[in-house]
Amino acid sequence: MVEVDRPYKFSYRWASQSNTPYDESTARLVEMALEPLDSGTRLTMVESGFTKLTGDGYQRAIDANSGGWDSELADLITYLAVDTGG
Repeated sequence: MVEVDRPYKFSYRWASQSNTPYDESTARLVEMALEPLDSGTRLTMVESGFTKLTGDGYQRAIDANSGGWDSELADLITYLAVDTGG
């Protein structure tokens, strides 16, 4: 964890490539922020650090993570809808 400001924000770093040791110089930063709204809560998620990757690793990581986050966030929406009866 890099930062925790409950219940509004948290961030963490993770290895840029699976099956490799964590390396701070290539680790990406994931930041999540929650903002209360009259109609619910807005989640803003930003992942940065892709420019640290070289060669075709940059585009492969962008492609893989875009699909990965689409799936993970869809699962979160489903979970919250069931948990809240929505």
